[in-house]
Amino acid sequence: APSFLELKPLQIEAAAYQSLEFEIASDGVFLNPFDPAEVDLNVRFNGPDGQESLIPAFWYQEFDPATYQPIGQPGWRARFRAK
Repeated sequence: APSFLELKPLQIEAAAYQSLEFEIASDGVFLNPFDPAEVDLNVRFNGPDGQESLIPAFWYQEFDPATYQPIGQPGWRARFRAK
């Protein structure tokens, strides 16, 4: 099990009805990040009105669209859009 999780926004702000994307840093090591029996990562957002949203995180890998080769290291991401 990971001992820390860090949520980092990938942009400063978003206009109404646009998504914010977050990178999730963790020291967790998983053999298969696509197996929900091994890892099930959700992010809880609390609004100013007290409304809670539970958003599933997803495994992300950037790639070069010309060669389809991976770029950098894969990791967790989450996207949230306020209503």
